[in-house]
Amino acid sequence: MTCRIHAESAGIFRLLRLEGSLFSPVHQIEFRKAVQTLCEQKERTAVAIDTSELLLIGSCCLAAIIEAAMVLHKDGLSVVLLDDRSSALDVFDVVSIQTILPVYPTLEEARKALAR
Repeated sequence: MTCRIHAESAGIFRLLRLEGSLFSPVHQIEFRKAVQTLCEQKERTAVAIDTSELLLIGSCCLAAIIEAAMVLHKDGLSVVLLDDRSSALDVFDVVSIQTILPVYPTLEEARKALAR
């Protein structure tokens, strides 16, 4: 199984959901295009990147998430990362991704944080 990238609206967020087992360089290109599409839309809502259904978060995935956060921030959009699995949170800690974008366990927790 490879990675699938889904873009959808989720209330105050536009959600990019990653699912599957392998996020490869090919998926980086697809993910980059999805982020660019979000930047081109007139709707200026926050973006949530959900990795909770991605089996493995490796270097290609991390690079894509960090690049997306930088592009979205530069475009004036808020971006958050969603995952509550200890294995994913450990990876995020190792690379200090929380210094680039906030990580929340659920979309609802992210909504509450942005409402403050």
